Amino acid sequence: MTNALLSMTGFARHASAHEGTSWAWELRSVNAKGFELKCRLGVWTDRLEPECRKRLTAKIKRGTVNLGLRIESADISAYSLDADWLASLQNLCAEREEQPSLVELLALPGVLRPHAQHDEAGERALVPLLLASLDLCIDDFIASRRAEGAPLAETLEFILTDIAASIEMAKQQAKQDAGGFANKIRSQVDELFGSDQRLDPQRLAQEAALLAVKGDVAEELQRLDAHVASARQLLSGKGPKGRALDHLCQEFVRESNTLCSKSTSITMTNLGLKLKASVDQLREQCANLE
Repeated sequence: MTNALLSMTGFARHASAHEGTSWAWELRSVNAKGFELKCRLGVWTDRLEPECRKRLTAKIKRGTVNLGLRIESADISAYSLDADWLASLQNLCAEREEQPSLVELLALPGVLRPHAQHDEAGERALVPLLLASLDLCIDDFIASRRAEGAPLAETLEFILTDIAASIEMAKQQAKQDAGGFANKIRSQVDELFGSDQRLDPQRLAQEAALLAVKGDVAEELQRLDAHVASARQLLSGKGPKGRALDHLCQEFVRESNTLCSKSTSITMTNLGLKLKASVDQLREQCANLE
């Protein structure tokens, strides 16, 4: 039924190395209404952020995405310790009564700085390797989103099938309700004035017709049918689906509410409430899709 459903949550890590320098990219994401990218890159690799954004936005359309890069050199002489910055961090931690380890402090940006000789030539040589590694990380990240999205396909189809079944039951109930309007009016009159009260057949027919028009839910049921078809078409299509399904769920809710407000029987009201419950389930699941 579906074509590569993608969850908004995912994680990937890709590590590589070149001539004594090792690095690791990490990508993780959580649900969001739109797309937001947060980058945590190294001292000199900050300049890569525009290119990273370009590559990520080309393939990821929704979710709060965190991108991190950690670079390490096997040559300890390639780095120097910023003792003043380290002392400032230690004083700040002492004021806050915090006790981070030395390893945690050394991992903070700016504490260990690359020497000037670890310079532009070496950095330029690493850039294409870093970006190639990022591309692989993005591919793994999308694969993880696809793996998390796959179980949603069966769940969404189950919910849509349940909604379609409720719509069919509502159609049958609407026919029964329409045929019983005259009897309903007669019963109410009997209850108020007694069974010996005679009703003008023409007036009874007019009142039954008015009640039938007021309680007519044919258009709502037709639109609900159309929404089910649209949802299935979206799920079988390509590209991001979450935002479109969010809007479609709003339409489901609107028609379900109208169905309940027009209801002329307890059975129809219960069917409308069941529809609303199923639509809520659908909306909860769609909120996880890219």
